[in-house]
Amino acid sequence: AHTGNLELQANLVPVASHMLTFGLVGNFDDIVSSSTLYGSHADFGAAVYFQDEIRFDDLVRLTAGGRYDFQKVVGLEAASQLSPKFGLVYTPDKRTTIRASAGRGFRAPSIGEIYISAATYAAVVVPNPALKPEHSWSYEVGGSHLIADRVLLDAALFWSEFSDLIEAGVSFDVDRNSPVIKFDNVTRARIQGAEFSIKSDWFRKVLHTEVSYTYVWPKDRTEDQILRFRPRHLFYTSASLSYKALSLGVDFRYITKVDRIDEKLVQLAPVQDGRARVPIRVVDARASLDLGRVGVPLIVRFNVNNLLQYNYVELIGN
Repeated sequence: AHTGNLELQANLVPVASHMLTFGLVGNFDDIVSSSTLYGSHADFGAAVYFQDEIRFDDLVRLTAGGRYDFQKVVGLEAASQLSPKFGLVYTPDKRTTIRASAGRGFRAPSIGEIYISAATYAAVVVPNPALKPEHSWSYEVGGSHLIADRVLLDAALFWSEFSDLIEAGVSFDVDRNSPVIKFDNVTRARIQGAEFSIKSDWFRKVLHTEVSYTYVWPKDRTEDQILRFRPRHLFYTSASLSYKALSLGVDFRYITKVDRIDEKLVQLAPVQDGRARVPIRVVDARASLDLGRVGVPLIVRFNVNNLLQYNYVELIGN
C-alpha cells in the first residue's frame, strides 16, 4: 500500500484576544494486491479546517471552528461533510479549569470495510460497495484541578449520537447456502459515559503515575438494547520511572467482559466457544534509552505487550 499525506497549517494573531488557526490536509492511498482479500483499489481525500480562539479575559476562552471533509474511493460515489465545533473553557484560578465542547464527526468507511472478501470454515465475508460514512454529534463537559503542583485530578461526562454506524452484520445466503458477513450501516447509536483520572509526579518528576476509570453506556437506539461487543467498565493504570537517559514503565488495563454479543452470528456460523466472554487483564512493559545524552542521535525502545500471556476474547471465537 502506498500512502501520501499533506498538511498545511497557519496561525494568525491579528489582535491579542484572538488566535486564528487554519489548515489543509490531504491523503492518497493506493492498494495493489494480488490476493482477493481486498483487491486493488485507491482512494483520496482532502479536508480544510479553521478555528478561532477568543480570549475575553484571563477567565474565559471560547473556540469556534469547522472542518470540511471530502473522501472518495475510485469508482464509488464521493462522501463529504461540514463539521462545526465549539468549545468553552473557564479558568476561575490557576489550578482549576472547567470545560465544555460540542462538535460534529465524520468517518468515511475504509477500503478494508468496503471491499473485504474472504471465506472461512464458518461463513463467507462479502464486500459492500454501497457502504456509507458514519456521522456523529459529540458533547462533553468536564473539569480539572491541580493539587500541590504534582497531582492533577480530571473528570468528564460525555455523550455521542451516531447515525449510519458501521458494523459487521450476518445473514443467511440461500444461493451460497452459507452464512454471509458484511459490513453495513446497521444502526443508530448513543454512547454516554463518564471518565475520571489522577495523574501525579513524584520525586521531582522522576516517577510519574496515572490512574483512570471510564464508565460507558453504549445503546443501540434501533434495537433499544446495549450495543454489541462494547464493554461497560475500563480501568487503566501506569507508572514510569525516568532517570537521565533511561526510562522504564509498566501499564495495566482491565476491561470488563462485553454484555452482549451477536447471537445471530453464533447461531448461523457455529464457532467453537462462540459465546465465550472474559474480562481483559493485560500488563505491558516498556523501556527506552536516549543515546542523545552521549552524542548519538538515537533513541532505543523495547516493548513487551501482554507480559503475563493472558488469553482473552476480543471477537467471537477469537
